[in-house]
Amino acid sequence: GYRTFHLEDVFPLLCALADPPRHGTRAGRYPDQLAGVHDWLVARQSPPVRALDIGCGVGHGTLELAAVLHDAGCAVNVCVGVTAEPLEVWMATHRQLPHDLMRMAELRAFAPAAEAAFVTGTATSVPCGGSFDLIVCNGLVGGDFLGVDESVQAVLGEFRRLLAPGGRVSLANRFHEGTRRKLRRFTELARGDGWRVEG
Repeated sequence: GYRTFHLEDVFPLLCALADPPRHGTRAGRYPDQLAGVHDWLVARQSPPVRALDIGCGVGHGTLELAAVLHDAGCAVNVCVGVTAEPLEVWMATHRQLPHDLMRMAELRAFAPAAEAAFVTGTATSVPCGGSFDLIVCNGLVGGDFLGVDESVQAVLGEFRRLLAPGGRVSLANRFHEGTRRKLRRFTELARGDGWRVEG
């Protein structure tokens, strides 16, 4: 049979389609990465900091990153999240997840000091100019979106275009062991392109 939706159900349905559970975006996924970023920021002692979160989803990681910038004592910050899904930009900007109230509460729990801007773009075509001291890209490298040489080379080109001298790129993921070959290939291509790879 057919199911009809009430008008008030349509928007949460669209949000659920734009933010499927398999993407797993929520706060606290990469605590070691955040601790390392915090230590690096403190050691630099050179605010302000411009940070970019590529593949930000609905913004949990970006707001976490903004909070780390604030906690590290960086006086003036720019923190930008980039996602390919325009509806995710809306959800992140407004801290609204009408399809997932628990994760929405997590978004809203970030202090007002954790400020970020969100834009629509992809890892291989980031709609930002200028240079960033820190680029975070979680859950993409080695996965379906950045698993072939051409896309890896394109994203490395974007990193090079966007990264300020002395800046850092931090990558993390929670993929299964089957992605190790893709991650090794990413490392090979990055080193071949002149990047110093750690971790």
